[in-house]
Amino acid sequence: MFRKRAALHHHRLAIVLFWLVPACFAASSGGQSSTGTSEQPIPAALEAWFEAELVSPTKLPDYGKNRVSWIRETHRWPGEAEMARLAREVPGHPDHPERQVFGIYQRRRAGQPTRTPRTAWIADNTTWRLSESFTDPEFTPNSFWDKVVTPRHAISFDHGSITIIDPTEGYPIGQNLASIVGELFENLAIMSSGGLSQIRRDVVVESLQADAQGDWRATLTTKSTSGNAPAREYLVTGRWDATANRGFTERISRIDQAAPNAAIAKPGPVAIAKDWKLDPILNLWFSERTEIYGIEGRLDHVFIFEGATAETNGTFDRAFDIPKQGSQDSFRGEVKVLIYNDLRTGKTTRYLPDGRETIDEINSVFMSPNSGTSAFLRIAGWTTAGAIICFLVWYKLRRVSQHSSSKLN
Repeated sequence: MFRKRAALHHHRLAIVLFWLVPACFAASSGGQSSTGTSEQPIPAALEAWFEAELVSPTKLPDYGKNRVSWIRETHRWPGEAEMARLAREVPGHPDHPERQVFGIYQRRRAGQPTRTPRTAWIADNTTWRLSESFTDPEFTPNSFWDKVVTPRHAISFDHGSITIIDPTEGYPIGQNLASIVGELFENLAIMSSGGLSQIRRDVVVESLQADAQGDWRATLTTKSTSGNAPAREYLVTGRWDATANRGFTERISRIDQAAPNAAIAKPGPVAIAKDWKLDPILNLWFSERTEIYGIEGRLDHVFIFEGATAETNGTFDRAFDIPKQGSQDSFRGEVKVLIYNDLRTGKTTRYLPDGRETIDEINSVFMSPNSGTSAFLRIAGWTTAGAIICFLVWYKLRRVSQHSSSKLN
C-alpha cells in the first residue's frame, strides 16, 4: 500500500539531525525514539491506523452535548527588523495605532505569550459556538468575543455589544462569522492529531517503518506543480501503544526544496505533540500540549488542551440562544451590554448609563455586502475608544498569525 524509499538523500538527513538535536525541540520522554534498533515488519494495525490518520475529515467532530476547552498561546513576534522599526516609531506617540501591538510583541519576545482561552460547543457543522477571552493588558479587562452560528441566526457577542444576523440573508463583509469555523476546525484537529491534520492533503507516503520498541517513523512527500520531484518532505515520528491499539504522532518536521532536484533542502516548521491523554468524557485522545515552531526555529504557537465538560439541564442547547439584555447567558452569566444590534429588523438599541434606552435605525449602507471592516466596527458596537482598540489589536494579531511561517502545509 505504501511506496518504500530505500534511503534519504544525505543532505536531507543532515538537516533532520540538525533539527533533532536541540533540547527545545526534544519530544516528551515517553515518546523518545530508540536508536540502534533494527527495523521490524510494519504491524498491520499500525499501517491501518496511519492510513486512517491521513484521511481528512469533512465535518466538525461530534463531541456530544459537551463543551471543549483549550488555550491557544501565541509566541510569535515579527523579528528584529520589524521590532526595530516599531521601537523607532512608537515611543513618545501614545496615539500610535501600533502601540498596543508593539507592547504585545515586546512581551512575547521576553517569553510572555498571548494566552487566549477558548471554549467550543459543537452540535454539527452548521450549529456551533466559539468563545474567546482576551487576557493581554492591552485589552479591556474581562474582554471576550463569542461567535454563535446556527441555520436560523448568527450572533456576535462581546463585553460591550451584541449583534444578531440572519444568515439566510447573507453575511455583510467583515461579519462572516461562519468563516471562523475553519479556525475552530484547525485548532481541534491539531490537538487530536498532533499536527498531522495540517499535512493530510495531497501527500504520498514514501515509507513507514517501525522498531521492536514500538517507535515508528514515516516519510511523506508532496509533489511540485512543475515536475515529479518532491516540493516538500515530511518526517513524522511517533510511537505505537498496543494497549490503546493506536499510534501517537509526536513530531513532524517539514523539509522544503527550493526547486525540483535542488541540491540544498531547507528545514521548515516543526510540530511536537506531548502528553497524549484520553479525555474521560469524550473518550477521545488529545495531545495536552502541541507546539508549533516556525522556519526560524522559534516557538510560534502552543495549543493546550484543557478537556471537556459535560453540559447538563439543557445548558448545551442554550449556548446557541440569542442573548437578551438583563438575561443570563449559559456561559457568560448576566448579559449587560451597551449596544444591541438586530440586523434582522434594522434596529439598534443603546443602553445609556442613566438607565434610558434609545432605538435607532441601522443605516442600510452598514448592512450592505460591501460595508467592510469600518462598518463592522459601527454595527457591532465598537464605538468607544477602548472597544475599538480591542478590536483593532485582535484584528492585527489575527492577520499576523494567519501569515505565520509555522504552518506545516
